[in-house]
Amino acid sequence: MSMIASLKSVNEEKLKELLSNPDGLIPFLYEEDGQVCDVDKAWHAIHFLLNKAVWEYSSIGGAVFLGGVPISDEDIGYGPARYFSSDESSSISAELAKITDVTLLENFAALTSESEIYPGFSDNEEDREYITQNFSQLKEFCAEVAKSGSSIITYMC
Repeated sequence: MSMIASLKSVNEEKLKELLSNPDGLIPFLYEEDGQVCDVDKAWHAIHFLLNKAVWEYSSIGGAVFLGGVPISDEDIGYGPARYFSSDESSSISAELAKITDVTLLENFAALTSESEIYPGFSDNEEDREYITQNFSQLKEFCAEVAKSGSSIITYMC
């Protein structure tokens, strides 16, 4: 089984509904309504490169995969789905927008030597491209969410 990180946009009204009735969470995550960003298995590499840490995060942008407030205790696959408010989502977008591919990859050597990074990456162009393509997709998604005034739900399955 793979550990894939996804994010989904949610408007304020729907988020309030999910918080008061989390039974609707899984159907919402898998319905076609709303924008979705799937960063596949690149999430942990991106997390590490943003935070220079395997599991901890050092900023709101770095918290995008492992931070946020749990919507419920339900395990979606690898822990609960969590959300960021619309203000936090805007802050995430603003922070990520400042990071270029070159800046992101500054600690690539440390990433390839870190044994705890899932699923493991090698010092080659293919892995660099995989990470930067998914990071670009993440930045675009967060920019659209911020522009719409929505919130982000983040989850792993």
